[in-house]
Amino acid sequence: MLYDSVLLVNPSYKNTHFSEPQLHSGLGYIAQSIEDHGIKCEVLDMSVGYDDARLMNVIERFKPALVGFTLMTYRYKDNYARINAVKKKFPGIKVVAGGPHVSLLRQRVLKECGGIDMGVVLEGEEAIVEVCRGEKALKDIKGLVFRDGADVVFNGEREFCTQLDDFSFPRYSKFELDKYPRPNALAKLREIPIVTSRGCPAQCIFCPVKTSIGQKFRFRSAGNILAELRYWYEKGYRTFWIADDNFTLLKERVLELCALIKASGMNELVLGCGNGIRADRVDREILTAMREAGFTTILFGIEGGNDRILKILKKGETIEVIENSIRIAFECGFSVMASFLLGSPGETKSDIEDSFRLASKYPFSEVRFYHPIPYPGTELYDWIEKNGYFIYQPEEYLNEASSLKNRPVYRTPELSESDRQEIFRRAVRLSNEIRINNYSIKLRALGLPGPAAKLLARIYNIRALNGFINKSVLLRKIKDGFN
Repeated sequence: MLYDSVLLVNPSYKNTHFSEPQLHSGLGYIAQSIEDHGIKCEVLDMSVGYDDARLMNVIERFKPALVGFTLMTYRYKDNYARINAVKKKFPGIKVVAGGPHVSLLRQRVLKECGGIDMGVVLEGEEAIVEVCRGEKALKDIKGLVFRDGADVVFNGEREFCTQLDDFSFPRYSKFELDKYPRPNALAKLREIPIVTSRGCPAQCIFCPVKTSIGQKFRFRSAGNILAELRYWYEKGYRTFWIADDNFTLLKERVLELCALIKASGMNELVLGCGNGIRADRVDREILTAMREAGFTTILFGIEGGNDRILKILKKGETIEVIENSIRIAFECGFSVMASFLLGSPGETKSDIEDSFRLASKYPFSEVRFYHPIPYPGTELYDWIEKNGYFIYQPEEYLNEASSLKNRPVYRTPELSESDRQEIFRRAVRLSNEIRINNYSIKLRALGLPGPAAKLLARIYNIRALNGFINKSVLLRKIKDGFN
């Protein structure tokens, strides 16, 4: 065994919208693969509140032979500094990095960060085990970037595993499960992310998925997914969210899964697709089956308010198809959310108004508006770079906490920076009003008069945005007469 012990690290991203701790399913799969092969493994998820001092203390205590970091391109300089500090204090420890940043930039990552000894591109379950076991020379491990003297070598991509059932689903035995937020304050246990597929064949110009996990769609069988749900159900968990990028791509697989769930006796399941599903990959049959199986919440990634913008974004959908799926979802009883981009290539103020009208047309529980973030490797990034439209250079906006919150990082001929800032302020106001309306409807359903419900909903929205109160607590208090 070349490396008999591994510490896996998920860095923290303080003061960003990545701050809230969520179980990292990708790291969970890597940890499970390592454990399955008899290699000692520990996990430090810094997002639950740990700082760099804690990281150093864990390394000092555990004394791993190998430390693995999962990296996003966002805030990559912070993580380079973190890794270099680890290497400086523990020069004998080898460091391997994986995640979307490494999959995107490959050799460049090792050239930019001297503390990284190896990088794993795309799927890492098999490559990391081969590295640890030492039965193959590094040059023979596909999917690996490594240092060969002064050179940085990439061995070429490893073929995707097409049988995802071959990978053990994560048990998260080395994660501190009690440190992650509950879906609401009344839930006794946290929610568990379920990854049922990998890859997305869509061509959206803004999405980095094709470079981070690949476009080839691979999927788990319905029976294998059910086994994971049952594993957690028997441990008392009831709430799960599907973390896929394209969960409903294969209709028959979803229908089979829903039928298995209904026949399983797991009657208290609460499932959601908050990561987004495509409107053109659902119909009444599939949405009805999902609702009957325990799915309660779905998000449609709409992104544009008319067909012209959808075509520019290469969404492969039309507004007619999107609205039809939205209507069916509401008729089936789903809580429906939607997301839009603001400032896509060629988008005008008139196009933005179309997005606002569509967002206001249906009783969404939540609508999210985003400035597109041009990630390297995407068609959007290449277009902005070619035309010189960057307001802030990638090195700047990818490393500042505020860059993903409320400011545009590029301009277009149709919309100036000030135009987009004003549009975003309007979008925030609209998003708040939609959320308030949703809260007030629920409060009125509990018997509160309309004006009082609206007032309390506004109060809750202000406090919720500041993290002071949980909606479920509020609704329960009203239902119980604040006793």
